[in-house]
Amino acid sequence: MDQALWLRAVWRYRVFAALIFALVLIATFVYLLITPKSYQSVSFIAGSSFSAGVTVDVDRVLPTLAQLATSDEVRSAARRTVPGPVPGQIAANPLQNTLLLQVAVTGPDPARVARYSNAVSQQLINRNPLPSFVRLSLVQAAVPEPSPASPSAKVVLPLGALVGVALAVVGANGRNRLHEYRVSSTAAAHPVRTLSRHPSGRSVTMTGGTITQSQSGQPRTNGPLSRGLLATEPGEAPASRED
Repeated sequence: MDQALWLRAVWRYRVFAALIFALVLIATFVYLLITPKSYQSVSFIAGSSFSAGVTVDVDRVLPTLAQLATSDEVRSAARRTVPGPVPGQIAANPLQNTLLLQVAVTGPDPARVARYSNAVSQQLINRNPLPSFVRLSLVQAAVPEPSPASPSAKVVLPLGALVGVALAVVGANGRNRLHEYRVSSTAAAHPVRTLSRHPSGRSVTMTGGTITQSQSGQPRTNGPLSRGLLATEPGEAPASRED
């Protein structure tokens, strides 16, 4: 379908389209309200060498720390500093081309998530499994984040608006096509037939039992067919039906 026809259909059924868009936005807000929130806090550990002339093999050191961060030993020790249920899931990832390890914890309570992330980082520093010349330090402590990591309103709201616009356009065009189908079905069920043509040039047609007279391009409806006779002007003889 041409874009102009789509836009014309949307404008014709603009109230219907606006209703669809509003319902999608309401559903988006409800989703944000009822979906459990997950918060994420991140701490950073840096590794450095304190021996002159000794370099640190980043490709070997940081993956070792990342594996240790998610081990049962470190998680159990860190949980003792954060009483209660499990604060969240731990994810440790080395930052490319650096000596930094990112320790991220995701969970439902932002305060406990931040404490747990710092506790895991501190356990890594205390249990440093790396060679003795590598020193670990906490370069950035985790802090509670006020905004949830998921669902993110910055992502969900624009996505909901796009879906609303798409559904509004499709809905308006669907309703327009349904209207066109009904019109064509009605026309097929009640075809227009010319019953007679007056010598003066007036033609008489019947559509679904309704008599229409037209002259000089101006149609005039006289009413339904009664007793098989066509309605005529006063003083004129009834028109005969031509099959």
